[in-house]
Amino acid sequence: QLEALNCAGEALRFLGDYPGSLKMQMEALELSRKMKGMDSEIRALNFIGYTYTDFREYRLGIEYLRHSIKLNEQAGNPIMGSFALSGLGNAYDLLKMPDSALYYLRLARNTNERSGLKHGPLKSLTITRYGSASSWLDRKDSALIYYRQALANAIAVNDRLNDSRIQARIATLYESSGQYDSSLYYARQSLRNGKQTAQPS
Repeated sequence: QLEALNCAGEALRFLGDYPGSLKMQMEALELSRKMKGMDSEIRALNFIGYTYTDFREYRLGIEYLRHSIKLNEQAGNPIMGSFALSGLGNAYDLLKMPDSALYYLRLARNTNERSGLKHGPLKSLTITRYGSASSWLDRKDSALIYYRQALANAIAVNDRLNDSRIQARIATLYESSGQYDSSLYYARQSLRNGKQTAQPS
């Protein structure tokens, strides 16, 4: 039942139905607490944090992700820990707090490296968020390097959920630099790949 609630909640998040997603994940959180399942509680907290962030409720997203990280200090699950840290970095990035974003993204990357994680989409997400935070700090060359690394990783692991978003960020970066031909190229690539998934950009 927990697995079904998590999967349904994530599917609704990818479809942009954030209230529906939150309903499913809140049910999962309540059930995991009744069962006293720490790993399942951490997972639900992460999904709720991500959903609130996608819903542009960044402070609520941060609250749930911080709770997940605190619980994971006891559980020691590297995937869930890195997932939460990367999400926290993203929330701070969206709040236009790039220094805080980079701090948590570095922790996420260090967690990946120490534990030898090979989670392809999570790596794409983390590198992309590095690029975004670098862009806020007006480090456009660094941002482009991170975006290209993230895109290469997404293509290598067939990460269809992230490739179009990365291409959209590359297009925006080129547009801000006045490189309109390159911007148009990546925008078209993003549109083409984005049509293959139902997840909103």
